Amino acid sequence: MKSQPLSILENKIVQAVQLIHELQRENEKLKHELEILKLELNEKKREISNLKKTLGQQPSPDLTLKQYQEREAKIRSKIEKMLAKLESLDVPI
Repeated sequence: MKSQPLSILENKIVQAVQLIHELQRENEKLKHELEILKLELNEKKREISNLKKTLGQQPSPDLTLKQYQEREAKIRSKIEKMLAKLESLDVPI
């Protein structure tokens, strides 16, 4: 009768050792995955930083709109001057 509890205890110890080995393998796998994810995170941070720099170098939409409006005003002025010169020539069209 006494060997039965020892056998049960031995089985439990074997199971515990197997579980420990499985958990150790899983832990190593997770450590490896963590390292990969850390590398990917650092790469994404670099990409974000580069995009922010690029965005900072772009002219603001308001500035661009103002530049287009100024350009339009200059073109309009030149056209008006040319039309005025044509009208002053008194040439029938």
